[in-house]
Amino acid sequence: MRIDREKILEAAQKLAAKGRYDKAIVEYRKILQENPNDDRIQLRVADAQMRMGAYDAAVSTYIAMADHFMQEGFHTKAVAMYKQARGVVQQHLAARADQFAHLLPKLARLYQDDGLVGEAVIIYDEYATILEKAGRQREALDVLRQLVDLRKDDGRMRARLVDALIAAGDTDGAIVELTAMAEQLVAAGRRDEAIQVYERIFAYRADPVVARTVAELYLDRGVPGDGVIALNRLQACFQSTQRDPATLRVLARALEAVGQRPKATEIRKLLLRTLLDAGDEEASRELVSRLLVEAPSDDNVKQAAISLGMLASPLPRPSQAAPAPPPEVSVEPVVRRVSPPPLAAAEDSYNLEELEPESLGPLQYEDESFEDFAPADEGSSSFPAPQPAAEFPIAPDHALVEDTFADIDDYDDLDIDSPHPDPPALAAALDNPFPSYNDVAEREADTIRPAAPNPAEEDENLTAVLEEVAFYESQNLLDDALSLVEEHIPRYPDHPALLAQWRHLREALGLPPA
Repeated sequence: MRIDREKILEAAQKLAAKGRYDKAIVEYRKILQENPNDDRIQLRVADAQMRMGAYDAAVSTYIAMADHFMQEGFHTKAVAMYKQARGVVQQHLAARADQFAHLLPKLARLYQDDGLVGEAVIIYDEYATILEKAGRQREALDVLRQLVDLRKDDGRMRARLVDALIAAGDTDGAIVELTAMAEQLVAAGRRDEAIQVYERIFAYRADPVVARTVAELYLDRGVPGDGVIALNRLQACFQSTQRDPATLRVLARALEAVGQRPKATEIRKLLLRTLLDAGDEEASRELVSRLLVEAPSDDNVKQAAISLGMLASPLPRPSQAAPAPPPEVSVEPVVRRVSPPPLAAAEDSYNLEELEPESLGPLQYEDESFEDFAPADEGSSSFPAPQPAAEFPIAPDHALVEDTFADIDDYDDLDIDSPHPDPPALAAALDNPFPSYNDVAEREADTIRPAAPNPAEEDENLTAVLEEVAFYESQNLLDDALSLVEEHIPRYPDHPALLAQWRHLREALGLPPA
């Protein structure tokens, strides 16, 4: 049997006017039995529930309406209803907010779909806080990860995720996020903050790559005592990376920083051996150029330079001995011409004709001047072509490096503490590693808006907005109607109908004209 809608509405309104809201709701539900999706009647039901203090029921009514609007594709109406439900929870049911928290991700996703990332971040942040307070840590972690994805450059968000991961016992996950944070800080040129983040990673796990990276950052900073700290970090990782060229380079820098230049040179010679064994000719040449300055008289460095074609060989090898001099030339002038410095082992003149070729070895000079090894002129026949790379005679047992680390204790009198900041200290140091979005003005400025629609779409969208404003006004929800108008005025600042509606609503609410 068809109901008399108007008669039922009249009866319900009379009951509501007398404050008998429960009876009025009974009448409203008679209409809803025939048309469950009558949003105007549902709004009247929610209003009656609010007036009688049935806040749980009102929230449920608003959420049901929002879910229906979202399914029908009316996103703006859905957002309005979710916001109504959220406001009731915040004002009247804050102690039981976790029971209604499921509405928040729905609202946040709608904001994301509309390109309102700033608003979505606020809602997700609120959702994560509620879950954490309720002890639902795993769910909170998922929400915090969504926040980090939305604000990859917000250090506060990532730091909060790290703390939550540590609290949940997920150290590996925390290290991943800390590493990403440290890399961003380095890229932004914020070295001191990056050092503190890497130190926190190092406190959780003495990873060789992290140790070398933080050592380099200390050396780049160059504050007094940073060299000793860098050596300490390298000591922790050297056993697993003894033949790693990058580690040896940083170790040499650290030794120079603490005034141990001779040891730094020895480490670079060990590095040269490693590079030659690996066949890295380009890096070997670069290193030999430096070592020829640091140790110009070192036979091993010279031999490496000759093998790389950077210096000419001072004498031909025995197997490639030059033809015997003409008979009329005496032996002594030949020796003086080929070997300007005196021979270290020669007390008397040798008669080369009395020596077997096999007995000739490399000549050793008393004065190992770097000038004796000047490169040969182009086209000169004084020296043969460079020979294949020779074995670089440095023992591979790394005793030198072990002795170097054994001497680190000698620097204790510098009174430099190794920084291992505890979490509270680190939190203070990382108070704002990246720009935050807590300020409403910043958040509004950074909000990503969707691309401007074409004129046809503008007319269609604005028509829908005006219809929705009229709907709110018909339900006496003037505040919501005004909020919706003010939300769209920045997009349509010169539209006469929208401006007229704005002035009308302000006057109806008793607000001064703008």
